[in-house]
Amino acid sequence: MTERLGLLLNDYQGRIAGKLSLDALEKAFLDGEDLVVERISSVSRDEIRKLALKFLEDRKVRGAVVCGIDAQGPADSDVGEQKVCGMAYYENLQQCAGLYSDADTATAQAERRLRVALAHLRLMKPVEFRDLPVTRKTLVIGAGPAAMDVVAELVSENIPVLLLLDEKGSRDGDACRNFSGQPLVEILESAKLRNLEGQVGHFKAAVECDGSVSDYIIGAVVVAPEPVRENASFPEDLPSERILGLSQYEKHSDKTGKSVVFWLDREGFERNRMAENVILQASERARSGKATVLCRNVPLRGLDGQKKFDEARKAGVNFIRLGDEVPKVTKKEDGIRVSVADPSVPDYPYEIDADWLVIPERELPDSLASFNKALRQPLDHEGYLQPGNVRWYPLGAARKGIFHVGAGHTDPDGFDRRMEPAVAVSEIRKLFASETLRVRKDAVHVDENHCASCLTCLRLCPHGAIEQHLEKDSVTILEGACEVCGICAGCCPGQAIVFNDFDHERMDAVLRLAAKTGNGPKPILVFGCSKSAAPSLEKAANLGLKVPERVFFIEVPCTGRVDETAMMKALSYGAEQVIVVGCHEEVCRSLHGNIVAANRVSRVRAMLREWGRDPEKIRWEGIANNEAHRLVQLLKTADSLKLK
Repeated sequence: MTERLGLLLNDYQGRIAGKLSLDALEKAFLDGEDLVVERISSVSRDEIRKLALKFLEDRKVRGAVVCGIDAQGPADSDVGEQKVCGMAYYENLQQCAGLYSDADTATAQAERRLRVALAHLRLMKPVEFRDLPVTRKTLVIGAGPAAMDVVAELVSENIPVLLLLDEKGSRDGDACRNFSGQPLVEILESAKLRNLEGQVGHFKAAVECDGSVSDYIIGAVVVAPEPVRENASFPEDLPSERILGLSQYEKHSDKTGKSVVFWLDREGFERNRMAENVILQASERARSGKATVLCRNVPLRGLDGQKKFDEARKAGVNFIRLGDEVPKVTKKEDGIRVSVADPSVPDYPYEIDADWLVIPERELPDSLASFNKALRQPLDHEGYLQPGNVRWYPLGAARKGIFHVGAGHTDPDGFDRRMEPAVAVSEIRKLFASETLRVRKDAVHVDENHCASCLTCLRLCPHGAIEQHLEKDSVTILEGACEVCGICAGCCPGQAIVFNDFDHERMDAVLRLAAKTGNGPKPILVFGCSKSAAPSLEKAANLGLKVPERVFFIEVPCTGRVDETAMMKALSYGAEQVIVVGCHEEVCRSLHGNIVAANRVSRVRAMLREWGRDPEKIRWEGIANNEAHRLVQLLKTADSLKLK
C-alpha cells in the first residue's frame, strides 16, 4: 500500500450536470495534488461503498475521499474493511450543487470541501476495534407493575436478574411472592443503589443492604421505580370528612355510597396514569350508582385515550369541563353538594349532590432523586428520571445500557405501559446476543503526560464515559460508554484529551483551508452539529434553497467539541464571522453539549467586546434538524451584516 491518496468523483448519474463542473474539479486536483483520481456514477449508498472499497483495494492507496451521499466524515459501515483496504472519507457534492446559485460558485465550494476532506484524510488513523466482555445479568430497580413485567420478560429470555427492592417494595411483598424460588432472580430487599460505575456490559453497582454496601457486576440496568404518592391532604375550606384521596377510595370503594364526584387536575395537569385510574374507578361506580368527573383538560391521552373516554361515557360517567371558577363544595346532612359552572354555559351552574368527593393525591417525584445521583443522570423539570430529550426517547439514557421503564420516567398511557417492558428487554437481548461487545478502540484517549487531573472532563461528560484513574493521577476513557461527542476534548484546558475524529491538529488544518480567502470575500464559517444543523443543511440542498456563496460549513459531532481556540483561530486565519449552530436547548444527544458551546461563544464575544472588536463576529444559534428554511435565513442575515 502506498502513501498516496485517492479521490473518487461522482456525477450522481447526471444529477449535478450543469450545476457543478467535475471536469474543473478533476483538473484542479490532478494539477496540484499527488492523487489517484477516478470517476464513478451512482446514487446508491451501498453501491458507492462497494465502489469505494474496490478502489481502495485495487489502487493500493492509503485512503480516499469519496463523493457519496452521506454527511462529512468517515463512514462507520466501512471501518470493518479499513485494515485491509485503507480509509474512506465521505463528502457530499450534491449539497454544493443544490445550495449555491451558479455552477462556478458551486464548483469553487466543492473544491474547498474536497481540500478540507483531504486534510482530514491525511491525518486520519485507521479505525480499530476491541471486544469487551459482557456480563449477562440485568439489574432491575423497582417493585411496581412495570418492574415486575420487566423481570418476567427477562426470565422468559433466560437472562439472570438482580432485583433491587426498596423498603416499600419489600414490605408489599409482590415481587418476593412472584419470583420466590426462581433461580434466575436474585432479590435484594430494603436495598438502595448508591453508585453505578463502569460501562454497558460491565457495570459495577454499589448496593446498600442491611447497613453494608456490596458491589455487583451487571451488564445492563432497567430503572423502573414508582413515584411515591403524597398522603391525602385537603384545603381547609373543604369538608374533609366527606373527601377521600384516590388511594383511600380504591381500598374502600364498596363502602362509599351511591354518588361520587372525582375532581381531576385541581393543582395542575394530571398525570396520565392517575387520570386513567380515576376514569376506571368512575366507570365502576357508574355501573351501580352515579359518577361525575370534574376536569379542566381532557384527562386521557395516547393511542387509546379517546377509546377509554368514550367507554367511560357509555358506562354512565358524567364529565364536566371546568373553567377558571373553582367548584364550591358545601356540606349537607347526608353528604355534600358540589356547585360548578361549565364555561360553555356559565349562567347555569351544575349542582351535584354526592356522598363523597375524591381527589387524587399528587405524585412526589422527589422520591426519585436518589436514583438520579446514583446513575449520574439528570432529572426532568418536574423531577422525573428521564429528561424530555427526543434523542433518548422513549426508554434510553445518555449512559449506554441504562433503560427507563414505567411511571418514574414519563407519563405513559396504557399502550406505552404495555409495550415498554418488552421493548427494554428486546434492547437488552441485543446487548447480550454475544459474550463480547465490539467497541471502537481509542476513538478518544488521554495523553497522561499532559493530564493535570483537574477532572473537568469527568464533570462535563454526559455519558459516564470518563473515570478517575487514581494510580496514574489521570482519567480513563471507557470505550463502551463513549458516544464520541468531543465535549471532553473541547473542555480540556491542557489539550490532554485526543479526539481522533477531530483532534486539535486536524481542527487547525481544516480551519486554515476553510478560512482561506484568496481573492474572494472573507468567508463565514459555520460549525454545525451532525444531529441538527447538518441534516437541516441537507434538507435545504434537497429543497433547492440557496445560501450565500461565502458560507462554508464544517460538520462536528457535537458543538460541545468547538472550543474557544477554534473560534479564535478561525477569525485569525481569515474568517469574517464564525457561527456555531447546534441543537435547541434540551434536545442535544449529549444532553448539554449545546449549552457548553453556547457558553463558550458568550465568553469569546465578551473577549472581543473587551478588545474593541465587534462581538457579532462570533454567534451561537440553535436549530432543529427540520428547520432548513430557518437555517438558510439566518445565514443570509449573517451575510448581510456590516461588521467592524
